[in-house]
Amino acid sequence: MAVVGAATTGYLCYQGLVVTVPYALLGLHVASVVVGLAMFVFMVAATVVPFAVIGAFDTIGLSPVLALCAAAVGLPALVEVSGATIAVLVGAMVRGAAFGVLSLVTAVAVVRVAPPDRTGRWLGIYGFATSAAAVVGQPLGLELAGRSGSRTAVLVLAMIPFAGVVPFMVSGRLRACVSIAEYPANGPHRAGGRVGRRAPRRVLVPLAVIAAVTAAMGVVVTFGGSAVAAAGAVPPSVFFLLMGLSIPIGRLLAGHAADRGVSMDTAVVLAPLAPLALLVVAGSLVAMLFSGLATVAVLMPVAFGVAAGMCISGGQVALVREHLFPSVHRATAWFGAAWNIPMGVGALVAGVAGAIWSPRAVIAASAAIPLAAAVAIRLSPRYLPASTPRIHFPLSPHKE
Repeated sequence: MAVVGAATTGYLCYQGLVVTVPYALLGLHVASVVVGLAMFVFMVAATVVPFAVIGAFDTIGLSPVLALCAAAVGLPALVEVSGATIAVLVGAMVRGAAFGVLSLVTAVAVVRVAPPDRTGRWLGIYGFATSAAAVVGQPLGLELAGRSGSRTAVLVLAMIPFAGVVPFMVSGRLRACVSIAEYPANGPHRAGGRVGRRAPRRVLVPLAVIAAVTAAMGVVVTFGGSAVAAAGAVPPSVFFLLMGLSIPIGRLLAGHAADRGVSMDTAVVLAPLAPLALLVVAGSLVAMLFSGLATVAVLMPVAFGVAAGMCISGGQVALVREHLFPSVHRATAWFGAAWNIPMGVGALVAGVAGAIWSPRAVIAASAAIPLAAAVAIRLSPRYLPASTPRIHFPLSPHKE
């Protein structure tokens, strides 16, 4: 739980800044292309840096890594809100690198400590806690920015991650208990494990689902505040509060379902949920065209959040439990890549489209991404070996 707490404070800072910084920059009349590019740079850094340092954490130790990430995940945003293009891009890069490392080390620690038959449940709890950070972080950031200015909002958010590091600094016993060097990898990631020959094809399905959802999420977090503010039905803080409440519920449900999906009957029942959840995501994005209606503005973030959360945690459990990667480090890093890069690309493309279309139209157009993924999943037997059952994806574990 200490690891989950450290991750939650880091995600709380990230979730607050991911909507506050674009909102502040657009208020300073920074070009939408620059705003989208900053999100893209953030996500690229959050993906590339963890791959570059895989394995180093066992040598360095968890506490020093968490302390460094606590400082770097938020403070650079103070420079970003100056509005200067170089400051925006460099700050986003530093914050992205810190966030990527923080996500990797905490997720790896949770997977290694969790009993093998409860990996899905603990990943669900981890996903619930980190996603629930959006419930506080996003509305808090927007409210502080509106009342006290963007610099005050960023400063408050940047201080939050330090609270999660304190227990590791003051308790040597806690450091020993959660040192990721102490625990062997669970499940298929035992010493000597290797990637099966079928893995390159099998891995595409969970990665595609995560990528489709997070790409759409990148569009929503970049332009959702402006779109909702222009519609006027609900305040942006309420919109992101509802979405933040819904995503962790979806992640928790998917994690618990994964541990129960060991029987054939349960797996068959769960199999259709992936394309169905993607269709719900797509439909909620299209509904943004009618966000001037209070009912739509309230239901859209709820539907989007629950469905997106189920896709993300379902795909994460599939990646960790399958014989797809030689170590839990690499499986977790690929999960981060499927989250960060598509989210950054979505924000970048949305920034370009925002120069032509309204924010609501950009969000609605992004429905094509999860819709295409849902269609691809239905056709997935063409791309998977005939001996690979479809029923295991993404919410039920597959046993060789």
